[in-house]
Amino acid sequence: MIVSLSAVPGAEGSRPNVAVTCVAEMWVDKMAELYLLAFMLTADKETAEQCMLDAVDEYLNSSAPSLIDWMRDKGRHAVIERAVQSLNPRVKASYCWTVPTGTRALRAPGHQPFAVMTALGTFERFVYVLTVLEGYDEEECAGVLECRRSDVVAARKLSHQLVGLGDAEGAAPGRLDPLLVVSTMIHSHCGIS
Repeated sequence: MIVSLSAVPGAEGSRPNVAVTCVAEMWVDKMAELYLLAFMLTADKETAEQCMLDAVDEYLNSSAPSLIDWMRDKGRHAVIERAVQSLNPRVKASYCWTVPTGTRALRAPGHQPFAVMTALGTFERFVYVLTVLEGYDEEECAGVLECRRSDVVAARKLSHQLVGLGDAEGAAPGRLDPLLVVSTMIHSHCGIS
């Protein structure tokens, strides 16, 4: 996505001032965060872009005063809603929730840092992103995905084992920075210290 300063309200003129430049940089950063969230949920570039654009359209049709403030909270929820609507993640009916002993965590080659996330099943990926990256508790996640809390608990544990972050119970609560998580996954799975 190419963004020019002319697309940012208040960025008229040939020499933007520092405040306008900061707003433009924040706008670009927040758009990148929304896209990354959409991609981590959908594991597909086109679907992620559509989810993000639909969420931004929601903002444009709303009475929210500030795009930056909207992107921090309601925009994230809008992207999640669009991703859920697009992919309809569901628990597999005949799914075994155990990982055989000795199974190694998924590994991402250095040139494909998102391979670990995209390798997860749709339901497990949604649970992982919502509970680990977005900081949803299990009840909130179950509500968003319209499933039982026990399904979320099992999928969270499985996704943690597959991603290689250890037991789900040891995860830090609260929303994590998705770029930090991806960076950590790249470093730990590619042998970079």
